[in-house]
Amino acid sequence: MNNIPKNWKLVEDYDGNFIYENIGAEFQISIDFTEQLQPPYSIYFNQLQGTFTKIGIEDGAYSTHAFSETEALQKAVEMMEFINRRAAPAQSV
Repeated sequence: MNNIPKNWKLVEDYDGNFIYENIGAEFQISIDFTEQLQPPYSIYFNQLQGTFTKIGIEDGAYSTHAFSETEALQKAVEMMEFINRRAAPAQSV
């Protein structure tokens, strides 16, 4: 996937599952594939380091789902961009 933001990298790719981290390794985005579920892809983020950053509307992990790998990867990119916009000011303090 070549269209991920420059400050993110793929750290694992196995059996349709992917894990991305931002360069500072503060956040991780996972795409989990479970063939038996509909939709089969779950996309979510975790904060790995630092003081907990409130990213969305409420405290906790942000997650979404997709029916295809292409859709899951696109949603992961959108999540990366969302984290970049919302977390960067809080992390620089």
